[in-house]
Amino acid sequence: MNHTTAEEKNTSAENEQNDQTKQEKPKKPKKPRKPKKKNRRLLIQVSLITFLLFFLATLVISMASISGSFYLYFKIKSASMQNDFTSMENCLDYVGLQDAVYEYWSDNIEKIQNSFSNNTVVSDQEFYSFFEEHADPETNKINFESCTEEEKYMLTQYLYQQMIYTASAQIMNNDYHVFFVIDVSKEHCGELYVNWEYELSESPENYYEYVKQFEIFNNVLENEQTCNSTYGKSSFELEAKDDGIWIEGCLPIYHDGKLKALMVTEYLCHDFFTLQEESLIVMLVGGILTLVTTNILIVMFIYGKVTRPISKIKKSMLIYKENKDSKVVERKMKKIRVRNEIGVLADSFTEMTSEISDYMEENLRLTAEKEKAAAELELASNIQSDMLPRKIPASDRFELFASMTPAKEVGGDFYDYFKIDEDHLCLVIADVSGKGVPAALFMMMSKLLIKDIAKTGCSPAEIFRRANNEICENNKNMMFVTVWLGILEISTGKITAVNAGHEFPVFRQPGERFELMKDKHGVALGLRKNMKFTEYEFTLQSGGSIFVYTDGVAEATNSAEELYGTDRLLEVLNRSPDDDPKKLIGTLLTAIDEFVGDAPQFDDLTVLCLKYKEPDQKDHKEE
Repeated sequence: MNHTTAEEKNTSAENEQNDQTKQEKPKKPKKPRKPKKKNRRLLIQVSLITFLLFFLATLVISMASISGSFYLYFKIKSASMQNDFTSMENCLDYVGLQDAVYEYWSDNIEKIQNSFSNNTVVSDQEFYSFFEEHADPETNKINFESCTEEEKYMLTQYLYQQMIYTASAQIMNNDYHVFFVIDVSKEHCGELYVNWEYELSESPENYYEYVKQFEIFNNVLENEQTCNSTYGKSSFELEAKDDGIWIEGCLPIYHDGKLKALMVTEYLCHDFFTLQEESLIVMLVGGILTLVTTNILIVMFIYGKVTRPISKIKKSMLIYKENKDSKVVERKMKKIRVRNEIGVLADSFTEMTSEISDYMEENLRLTAEKEKAAAELELASNIQSDMLPRKIPASDRFELFASMTPAKEVGGDFYDYFKIDEDHLCLVIADVSGKGVPAALFMMMSKLLIKDIAKTGCSPAEIFRRANNEICENNKNMMFVTVWLGILEISTGKITAVNAGHEFPVFRQPGERFELMKDKHGVALGLRKNMKFTEYEFTLQSGGSIFVYTDGVAEATNSAEELYGTDRLLEVLNRSPDDDPKKLIGTLLTAIDEFVGDAPQFDDLTVLCLKYKEPDQKDHKEE
């Protein structure tokens, strides 16, 4: 908090201005540049991700299609083989002779095979005639044991003949590479009942060894599982060999609960897998072409709907950053015709830049107005300072000093001192209600009014009465001013004073301490018209002092919300009561500064001190 007189304030302001012109403004250090981030374009990122996703999807779909088609093919082929096994089973199970025929067949296999090779064929008519003649009407079966050797031979030859016809049709229709029935019993192991389209070793004992090479057959032999039906369960497996992928089928045949024979088929899927490979290549090539085409379309869509609009927004923002012209941004943004979130973003940027421009214009206007107001306030402060008395009236009978520090640029406190005549000095200190410009205007009006009336030579009470009535005439805002006024008779030291609601003055006689003078208070000026004010008198002896102040002294507040108060005021004044007024006021203002600390100044702070002297003391020089 700085406390100066009006004259000192002007002098210090001029010195500060001169110092500022002499000193060069220090250059601001340049901010270090931030490292730029790598510019990874959105379009490239999206393109790569889209391509990878579509490529993986095409690969998975192709593999799934190939696997699914092969699985379906295997199921269909297995079902076809199963039908072929069923047809062969029906041949063995024909007319209920399977057990008897199997025994006869096992014992006479070479005879049966040779008869077929010699084109000895039993006709259907011959078989059915025998069947009608010898079949039991109730069971519709032939008693094989009661037949003669020729009849048994004829029946087994006919069944073997039917098996050959059935197997030949299956070989021609299904293109089997292996189809045979082999005896695996211990008595006739390796003997072939049916064998087509495959070159086996001429040695019969090697047939069984060849069949053992089938993994599916090995499983059957190892398990030796029994079955409730005459025939076991057929099974099919895939086998990879050097010449391709094979489908192997095996049907175990049981007799009396024991494994007796096997039906074996083997089918090469070479043509199918060749077709599958070609299909896979076609699917992959077609998928890649589709992928590339789709990716190009997606990239074009993203470029047109995302990256290009975003690039336009970026350029518009750079243009706006350089010239701060929202009209240019608005024209650029209108060219973005996408109806999605990017379009909404462009509209938002347009609104934002327009609002920023309006805000900047408004800010510039407000700044200009603020600077203008600040200049006007500074001018008002200078005018107010000029209104305060600059020079102390020359006299060898007193020393006088005053100070006013406003809480804002301009204040509502004022002090005044002037000679009414050669033997009378008028002292005034006042505090206007409120702060700022209104209080300053009211203060200047009150000061001039009181001074003009006092110059007429009226008594203090009459001065206040007339001033109060004048103020009340045009006081629509109900402002008021507290005033203490004293007229010093220079030759005698007598002071005639009046107090209009102001703070108690501080009074001291020589050799004594400063004490509050609890004088009679009247009503503040401006509150009510035609008020009467009471005067009082006291005499200052040589070396005595009168100290008056506004409420900004007693009500100065620190950060702990403590008031300075009159006790601290008296304590500071009584430290060196014989000091001259200027030094006394300087000591007081320093003490108030230390008390307040960092807390803001709440009210205007004004003080005035007069010390009365003997006439033989050194003349006081005008300041």
